[in-house]
Amino acid sequence: MLLIRPVLRVNELPVSLELLEAVRLVVESRDRFGVSSRKEIPGFKLDNKREAVYEFQVPENLNRITFSLAAKVQ
Repeated sequence: MLLIRPVLRVNELPVSLELLEAVRLVVESRDRFGVSSRKEIPGFKLDNKREAVYEFQVPENLNRITFSLAAKVQ
């Protein structure tokens, strides 16, 4: 399970996550044989008051996994 609590800042001041549009979570992994995989979760919901949760299964022979958020700012 992945818990995400992002903070959006403009000029070092926190602003609402509601300014984000087209939010997506990107999951990239590679196994010990060098086989890479990428998955995008469009419409990923973020909340100013609580963590966003993404449940996933750990792939067999996992060597590396990377999570990133992408979005447009209004």
